[in-house]
Parts: sequence; structure tokens; C-alpha cells
Amino acid sequence: MHGEKISQSVGGLSHKDVMQAGHDINIYPSAPPPPPPASRWVRIDADFIDTHQDVEDYDLSNYLEGADCTWGLVIQDKIVNRPMLDTLLDALRTHNAVALLGPGAEGKTTLLMQAAVRMSQEGWTVFYDDAPNSGDPDTEEPSLFPVPPAEAGAKTLYIVDNVPFRRDSGAFLRTAGAGQRVLVAGRKNEWNQFERKNRIPRRNITELETEATTSTEADAFAQYLTDTGRIANTPEAIAETRTLFLEKSNGSFYAAMLMTIKGKQLEEIAGDILWNIEKPQNYGEEPPPIMKQIACLCMVESLGLKMPKRMYAELLKRYGLNALEVNQRVEREIRTVGGYVETRHPVISGLFAAYIEDTYFFDREAALSDFLSVSLGACAEEFLSNSEARELIKAAMRACVEYRPTFDYIFGLFAELPQPPQDMLMPFLNVVKDPSWLDRLCRQFYEKHFQNGRGGGYAQFWLKWGKVQEQRQQTGDIAQPFTAQWVYHQGVRRTPEEAGLWLAWGALEEREDNLGVSCTDENTARWIYRQGTLKAPTAPNLWLAWGALEERKDNLGGVSCKDENTARWIYRQGTLKATDASIWLVWGALEERENNLGGVSCRDENTARWIYRQGTLKAPTAPNLWLAWGALEEREDNLGGVSCKDENTARWIYRQGTLKAPTAPHLWLAWGALKEREDNLGVSCKDENTARWIYRQGTLKAPNVALIWQAWSNLELTVPNRLRGFDTPYSAEWIAENGYRNSHNVTLLQNAVCLAIANQEDDKGRELLSEYRQGAEYIRRATDNARRDSDYDPYRAYTLNYAFLICFRLLGMEAEADAIREAFAEAGVDMEQVKAREMEYWTRYPVYTPLLAWLRDNP
Repeated sequence: MHGEKISQSVGGLSHKDVMQAGHDINIYPSAPPPPPPASRWVRIDADFIDTHQDVEDYDLSNYLEGADCTWGLVIQDKIVNRPMLDTLLDALRTHNAVALLGPGAEGKTTLLMQAAVRMSQEGWTVFYDDAPNSGDPDTEEPSLFPVPPAEAGAKTLYIVDNVPFRRDSGAFLRTAGAGQRVLVAGRKNEWNQFERKNRIPRRNITELETEATTSTEADAFAQYLTDTGRIANTPEAIAETRTLFLEKSNGSFYAAMLMTIKGKQLEEIAGDILWNIEKPQNYGEEPPPIMKQIACLCMVESLGLKMPKRMYAELLKRYGLNALEVNQRVEREIRTVGGYVETRHPVISGLFAAYIEDTYFFDREAALSDFLSVSLGACAEEFLSNSEARELIKAAMRACVEYRPTFDYIFGLFAELPQPPQDMLMPFLNVVKDPSWLDRLCRQFYEKHFQNGRGGGYAQFWLKWGKVQEQRQQTGDIAQPFTAQWVYHQGVRRTPEEAGLWLAWGALEEREDNLGVSCTDENTARWIYRQGTLKAPTAPNLWLAWGALEERKDNLGGVSCKDENTARWIYRQGTLKATDASIWLVWGALEERENNLGGVSCRDENTARWIYRQGTLKAPTAPNLWLAWGALEEREDNLGGVSCKDENTARWIYRQGTLKAPTAPHLWLAWGALKEREDNLGVSCKDENTARWIYRQGTLKAPNVALIWQAWSNLELTVPNRLRGFDTPYSAEWIAENGYRNSHNVTLLQNAVCLAIANQEDDKGRELLSEYRQGAEYIRRATDNARRDSDYDPYRAYTLNYAFLICFRLLGMEAEADAIREAFAEAGVDMEQVKAREMEYWTRYPVYTPLLAWLRDNP
């Protein structure tokens, strides 16, 4: 009847008209429309601060025991202002976007709230994202957009907590700027994934990581606790608080607070927490189900990974637990963030795991077994298609490899899957160290999935199994099941396009001296390589392996490359099928050895020059081709003019190579060395194609490569009167310092320090020496390497440190000099030999004359 009245009242109006009119006539044909979404942005201003001043004593007690901070605690300044707050505020005043990163429960949210209040008090318009984060990817959260408009002429700051899990946060961050400021927070690993996924340029955001507790912070917290009456105002109580913060908390602010407030060690606190969650009665017997699920979660976190919410729900089902009841009991210690379930803090997580294992004998392996039974059982179809979950499962498998029952259980689960993915199987097999055990597992997998010709793919499986059988010296032949040759034969039948299998099989037959007379002798090395290049023609290593075999057997063929199955024919065919620089290089080297160089025009087909020219045309970014060709022309004295315009000459080749492969350091070095030998140094770095110009261009294209800086620095050191000071671009001093800054190479640092001393710039020398971090440890490492390896020469490290020892002494840094001197004595180094080597090096360069003179006068 009521429905009829509605129809009569609205007459012929459409459904849309009815809905629009509903607000006027207060009639709804169905359920009332949902209320408009509440704004997620809260403005932190004077009105907000006035209305959020209330603080109860229990607010502070709860906060100190791990509960969330309240606005009242921040506004009333009832909590310690950590040194990190000043760092954060300074960053906000000077940068458009700041990300505060760190582990959970380390005070990031509290710092955000403190920053919001402080920046508001400084006159900023502050908006705080106050919408709760459900942590469930299936729950539609309010969008960060629209952003509240900035007031005209005002400084505006937007603050977002847990930004990796906020909807539209990527787009929000990309629009930050234009006079507005953004402050976000998140866990470091989640932030890194978020940055990559949303393609946020790192240069646009200043990252700050929460700091470990400092002595200043420990003092402030101790004073704070005495002021609030939570610890006695005695030197002993204050000293104990400092010790808890600085030595017993693993650097965790949260852990230090818990220990201080509760007056117990962390292990006791963790035990109390678990006791309250499930008061156990029977120690050493079957653990309560809720303890099992906590242990599984802690095990996942111990692997450095996160537990997906769906997988956690399946664990609860496995243990017969009610999700709502569990959530109520563990709500303070376990939470859901962004679709993952995690404990409050990694330190506490580790203690939970240890407590459960010690109390119930429910160890890591038992937790792994339960976790994997869920992930590869109830959740198999869903999680084997999820990349993050697959990484989690692989890490769990690696962790349990030493535990035979769990390992067998995992393999049993794999065997039951109708088509287990190869990228899950191989990490599992790769962690097995026992060849016999691995052989057994491979046989079981073969019998389940591939016997009777079933299945395909899995090239890495066959390769792994074949290598294991070789290791077990089970080579056999292709007619003998489960031997290496049989495995490789089975593998290439199923995955004929996999070059690695052909290569492994061919190499085995070579070692067995089963080469074959010709490529028609089936299952011999020659036949295998021939078949491999037919099935996988674009794989360069197959052509190279086959060609190397024929070279060793002196089966080169004629220079026309028409003699089939000879080395020359193979390389020629390889360059046609696989455009890889390595084949051109090997072929060119062969023709050089055979003195088949060809004319300088590079038109004589199949000669070394023709090969290198063709190779650089086909693979222009391969620096080794340009180097090999340039070296050939240097040996043949075909250098060309200094303008580098004479085609196919050494100078032209190096110039072209650096244009095509500009970041390849050895091209710049070879070209620069050629110019140095010709004494074509150039007056300045502006003289094109001279040594100085070449090295300068090389450092611009490959600024992090020390070798180019060193070559340039050494060039300037050999030239008298090239000292013009550290502030003069391209001087010897400038090159040494900038080379060190870009490459962090200690030889360049040594050059810079020695130049400072030669210039009598002692302050500069001390500044540079303060950055030296090798010292005594470097000497000890060199000595250890020499003891382990008879071919290792430690004197390079010794002479380098000897130079720094002299520099420390010259500049009056005696403590540092003594440390190196003691390390030399401890290593039993012959100091006279070191001194002789270093003086020989210094004698080459005029700028080191003052150091040599000092050394002679001060033994």
C-alpha cells in the first residue's frame, strides 16, 4: 500500500527523478542513500589545538606501554621531544616533500603529530590525513583527493601517515610542490616498493630514517620519568634507565620504553604479553592454537618478509581459531597494515618466537611445516600466482632445508600439484647440498610429472639434475636411465631450444673424450653442438664452444669460411645467426693469430680487419670490439692523423668507440694512453682529441670510474708546474680531489693529500685525511689474504698505507699514524721494503720532492 502511494505521488517520473526529489519530499523508494563521506583531512590550527588539550593520566601510561599517542599528549608536551623532531622540522622548512621512514613502533606517528602542532604554531596551514587505515586492500578507503586548497599566500603542509597503503598516494606525491609541502611516513621496505611501483623520482623527496636511541635522548627520557614520578629520582635509577636505552634495547625506542616502564627485561615482558594472551597450564605439551599462529607469524617475519592477510586467515582456520576472538586478544601486539598482518615490532617478534619455542617446544620447523601446508595447500592456487607470496614461500623453503621431515613434506606437496611452477621448484632444489638426496628428489619429481614422455619445459630442472649426476660421477650413457647423459638427452628432447642443456651435454662429452669424427656421429660432442646450433641458433655460447673445440683440434678450415663444420665456418655462421660481439671477437683473434689481417680498407672479407669492422657495425656498443680493432691498428702503426678523421685508423677507431660506448672506461684509457705516448697532451682540456681532453671527456661520461681519474691525475703529476690549487678546475689537485669524491678511490685520495702537503696546505690535507677509513684494518686484511693465497701480493696495500702513515706524521696526526704503525708491526711487515717501493713511486713525480726530502731526513 505504501509503495502504491509512492507511485501515485511521483506520477510518471523516472527512477532518477524520484531519487533527486527524495530530498524534497522525504520519500525513498528503497533504502536511504548513504551519507556523504566524511573529510579525511583535519586542519591542525588554533581551534583544533584548543579542543584537543585534555590529557588523562592513563593516556600517558598507555602510551608508554605501547598504545597510540593522543593529540592531548602532544599539545600538552607530555612526551619527550626526541632529537629526531628537530631534524624533521628543519627538513620541512627547506624541502617540498619529506618521507619519514623506520620500523614499526619506533614513534613515526608521534613525530608526525608533533610536527603538525609545531608547524601550525609557526604559522603554517597544516592538514593531517586522519582517516583510519583499514589495512585491507579489499576495503575501499577514502581517496587523498581532493586536497584541501591552500590559503592564498599561506605556507601549507599536508601530512599522511602510512603512505604506502593510502589510496591515490602515488598521484598525490607526484603533485606535491608549487609552494606546498608534504610530509609522509612509512616503513622503509614498504616505502621502497611503493616508490618503485609508483615511479616517484627519488630526487624529489628527502628521506629521513628514524634514529637509534642516542645518549642525549636517554638522558632526556630518564629526566622525564623522574619528573613524572615513574622512576625514583636517584643516580642508580637514572643510570639504569640510560643502560636500558643504550645497551639493552637493540636500538629500539619502543623496547627501551617498555623495559623502563615495566621494570623488566624484554624477555620477561614478551613472556608476560603471551601469558596474558593465553594463560598456559601445561608446559611442554601441545601448544595452544593461538600460540601456534603467533609462532608462524613470527617465523615469517624472521625471514624478513610479511604475512599476507589471506594466508593468515587460512592459518587461523587450520588451528580452529575464531578470527574475531583472536583479534580482540592480540589487538595491541598484532595488527593489519595494507593487506599484511604483522607484529608490533621486530624485536618483540623475535622474543615471541623464542618464548613459544622454549615454553612449548613448538620450534621453527614445526611453524614452517604448518605455514607451508597452508600456503601450498589451501592457498596454493591463489598464492602460486602471487609474486610476493611466492617469494615468501621460497624463503620458507630455504629456511627449512636442513630439517628433513619438513623438507620431505614440502616435496610431497610439490609432487601433488598438477603443474608446479618451475620458479618455485628450482629455489627449493637449489638449497639442497646432499647430491644423493637431490638425485632422489629429482627422480621422484620425474616419475610424478615427466615419466612416459609427459610434460615439457623445466629446462633448469634437467640441467640441475644432470649437474648433480656429474658430481656423483654417474655419467653413464643415454641408454642408462638417471645417468647424466641420459638426463641431458631427456632434457634436450623436451626443451630443445634451451642452449644451456646442449652446452652442458657437449662439455660432458668433451671431458669424456667422446668428440666424434664428424658431426654425424650421434650423441658425440660435435653432433651435440651441431644439433644445439640448429635448435637454438641465436645462442652465442653454443657457437663459441663448438668453434673452440675445432680450434683445439686444428680444424680451422680455409679463409673463405666455406669448409663446413670447421672453426672458421662455425664463427661465420655464428655471426650470421647470433649477433653477439663475443663471436666477432673470437673470430677476429683467430685471424690475427693466423696473420690474416687484410688491408686497411677493411674490404677483404673474412680477414681480421674486415671482421672487426663488421662487428662494430653489428654490435656498435660493444667496447671490446673497438679495443681489439684499435690495438691491431696500433701494432700495425696505422694511427691516422690527430684530427681522428682518417677512417679505420687507431685514432678514428677510438674516437668512434667512445661515441658509441661512452661509458666504457678502457676505450678512453686506450685512446688517452696513445696520445700520451705521442706527447699529444694538449695545453688545456679544451684542445679536442688530446690526452687532457680525452680524460676530461671520459670522466664526464663515466664519473664513477677511478681508472680514468687516475690516468688523468698521473698525467698532470708528471708535468712540472701544473700545480694551481684545489679550487682551480683541471689542476692536478682538482683532478685528484674530484676523482676521489666521485669514485671513492683511496689512491686518488692519497694523491690529493700528498698534493696538499706539497702545496703547504696543511688544513686541506688534514680535512682529506679525516676521510681515510682503511688504515689498520686494511693492513690486517691484506696480511690475511696473503696467508691464504700464496700468489697474493699484499705490498700494494702496504705501500698505500705507508704513504698515509707518512702523511699523518707530516701533518701532526700522531694517533692515526701510531695505529697504522702498530698494524704494520702486528703483521710483521718489512718496513724497509715498503719504504723502498713507495719512494720509487714518488720519484716518478716532481710534485712529491718535498715528501722525499722529509722522508730522507726523518726515517
